[in-house]
Amino acid sequence: MTHHRPAGRAPALLAAVLAAGLLALAAGAAGPAPAAAQTGRPTVALLSQSPWVGPEGELVLRLAVEGVEEVEDAELAVFVYPRLTSRSAFEQTLLDRHPARPLDITSAPLDELGRDPAGAVVVRVPLTSGAPDPDRLLLRREGVYPVAVELRERGGGPAVAGFTTHLVRVPDGEVTPLAVAWVQPVRAESGLRPDGSVALGPATRTHLEDVVGVLAASPELPLSIAPGPETVDTLARDGPATRAVLASLAGAIGARQVVPGPYVPVDVPQLLAARLDDELRAQVARGSTVLAEHLAVRPDARTWLVDGAIDSATVSALRELGVDRLVVPEDVLSPVDLPVTLTRPFRIEGPGRRLQHAAVADAGLSRHFAHRDGDEVLAAHHLLADLAVLYFDNPGLERGVVVVPPREARSGLLDVALRALDRSTILAPVTLDDFFAVVPEATDGGEPLTRRLVPRDPRPLGVAPDELRDVREALTGFAAMTEAAGERFVDLERHLLAAQRSGLNPAARRAHLAAAVRQLEEELDLVQLPDGQGITLTARDGVIPLAFLNRTDYTVRVVVRLDSDRLEFRDGKVRVVDLRPGTTTVQFAVRARTPGAFGLLVQASSPDDRLLVDETRFTVRSTAASGVGVVLSVAAGLFLAVWWARHWRTTRRDRRLVVR
Repeated sequence: MTHHRPAGRAPALLAAVLAAGLLALAAGAAGPAPAAAQTGRPTVALLSQSPWVGPEGELVLRLAVEGVEEVEDAELAVFVYPRLTSRSAFEQTLLDRHPARPLDITSAPLDELGRDPAGAVVVRVPLTSGAPDPDRLLLRREGVYPVAVELRERGGGPAVAGFTTHLVRVPDGEVTPLAVAWVQPVRAESGLRPDGSVALGPATRTHLEDVVGVLAASPELPLSIAPGPETVDTLARDGPATRAVLASLAGAIGARQVVPGPYVPVDVPQLLAARLDDELRAQVARGSTVLAEHLAVRPDARTWLVDGAIDSATVSALRELGVDRLVVPEDVLSPVDLPVTLTRPFRIEGPGRRLQHAAVADAGLSRHFAHRDGDEVLAAHHLLADLAVLYFDNPGLERGVVVVPPREARSGLLDVALRALDRSTILAPVTLDDFFAVVPEATDGGEPLTRRLVPRDPRPLGVAPDELRDVREALTGFAAMTEAAGERFVDLERHLLAAQRSGLNPAARRAHLAAAVRQLEEELDLVQLPDGQGITLTARDGVIPLAFLNRTDYTVRVVVRLDSDRLEFRDGKVRVVDLRPGTTTVQFAVRARTPGAFGLLVQASSPDDRLLVDETRFTVRSTAASGVGVVLSVAAGLFLAVWWARHWRTTRRDRRLVVR
């Protein structure tokens, strides 16, 4: 290999380490990275590297080199640049910008390199921190050193492909590591459809399975897991394959901290502005119930992971729910002027100048997850190097950061980063609980640092809040009827909660609300009063039998009300009735005030009167005379009897007179 020594710099050796019998790199040979076949251009990609290198250690890079047609005209070059002194300088290296001269440049003709059994080109950069050694790169100070890899024309021609990674030279001996609170979401898009079916697409299921597999691969690594309750619910209901993923998730959680949240991601300021505080409580309650039921865990209700907007009303509402620690994105906070990145918890000022403990989900760290396909390994090492830069800002102090990957973060990146984190001496993985317990609060002039929220107007909900309230009223009534049918209530409530998902358009919200109403009506249709028909009372006092048909498989409690201005209800006109599956006959003792035909209204409603289950009208015919009628009839009969007797005697006397 050709070895170049920049002026004033100690030399280093970059060598391809190949065992006897390794395959030679040939044109058209199959390789591990498909990018070249897709683009038609030469590519060089990082397959793996040493995340941490000690003072006398060695940086090992495994590379995929593809798409080079004339290998004899190409070479591989590696540049090692000076130690980074700031995070802003680190960010420049992600753009392949290196303002300083390299410490060492080494190149090798591509046709002289070979591949290991896995098909990767392996290069090594040995280090030393002591006496200069022509075969080792001299790095006396620990820190983060950019390393640029280029595929270029032989003889120092222009680069045709390349990337920048970093050599993290760690100190030798005991250190105070940077606490890293990794909060891993396990969440997907909604699997609930308006027709009531649940399904996760194959790609989504595979992604969740891969993420859970990464978590299960390092069971002793302390971190916090934020499972999406609706995702967990869907995994439990979608089928055997997804239930297997759920079982793996439960195993991966083990003793790790579980961070709860609402059933679906919601815009809390949006709900509060619409005066839907009860829906926020319902979201949290259902979310905790789902996690406890399917994962057998007790979520830590003290900590809330803010996913989106937050305002002072949100801080107050969450405090009422028992939340006293927040993890917030940086963009919801007013800027703070600090010489280095804030790496300690602080406080947020809420209503009435009440303070809430909080930490930032570092936005710079989150950006590393937004990588291009095929760059997961490189992105993972960028993330690790960024964490190392934060450590070297103030080594020796108790500090920490919070990492919250996006839900779509690739499992390849997660696997590389978590495995390296588990082996680090300068980074210490911790749960959120430990982060807030171990890392001291930031101070400002001797007082706890207090940050303010950026004022923002909540976004409109897109539908009238009363549309959600009306559905909640109906579901509350149904719950009062069906204590033994909790799963039916849960099925209906899922749609109401899903309608509140943040970012959902009005049409989608209404589709879920309509689904809840439609399914509720279908359930209520299974409880029926008899059709309106004639009822005949042959006596003044009688009994009206009402036969209720319950075609559900659970007992339904209803309040039955009868109303008629021509009937007296001897035991009252209102009765609470438990309708078991099948037919239940309820008898009402009545007294007819008058004979004749008249109407009778029968209604069945929920015990709290929120929901009308069914109603019908009967025609009642009373053929029995009332007491007053009988007296009048008897008097009339006596009068007629006396009249006929007198009339008969008079007629007879007259007849006698005539005969004579």
